[in-house]
Amino acid sequence: MQTEELETKVAELEKRVAELSASLSIDMEWQLEIREMLVQLLQILRRKQELSWERPRSALESSSSNFSRSKSDAMLEKCVNLIFKDYEDQFRE
Repeated sequence: MQTEELETKVAELEKRVAELSASLSIDMEWQLEIREMLVQLLQILRRKQELSWERPRSALESSSSNFSRSKSDAMLEKCVNLIFKDYEDQFRE
């Protein structure tokens, strides 16, 4: 994923947090905690992308790292979705 796509995804997640807080009465402290986690996630992903450009790679390394990068992006997205599902479940109880 490119940084722009990640920023768009974070913006969408922040919008979802706002929607959830309106519909589920999420505590402001939790909302800030979620937003802080999203900002930290974006910083980590940006740093990871910067590091990936800092050293040259062989064709084999490049192709294998593209696979693992997309796999790690999917894992990060799954983690974020699980966090939101957990918050939704807590407030439905």
